[in-house]
Amino acid sequence: AEAKILRGPHEDLESYLEAVDQLRSNVRFFSSKKSFKSSEGIINHANNLLAKAILKLEDEFKHLLTNYSSLR
Repeated sequence: AEAKILRGPHEDLESYLEAVDQLRSNVRFFSSKKSFKSSEGIINHANNLLAKAILKLEDEFKHLLTNYSSLR
């Protein structure tokens, strides 16, 4: 999922969103399992990756808006 998120949504939006959903599920799982010693680091990494995913979606949306608005 991480590699898909880092590539961005422009190649395949559906699989990108599936990867984001999987990552969100992982965050929920590890958030509920505080007894794992490494869970805090995993949660931090996953949350940082989710933040990158949101930025990439915003960038793609802006790109699409720019492209379609210039067609008019």
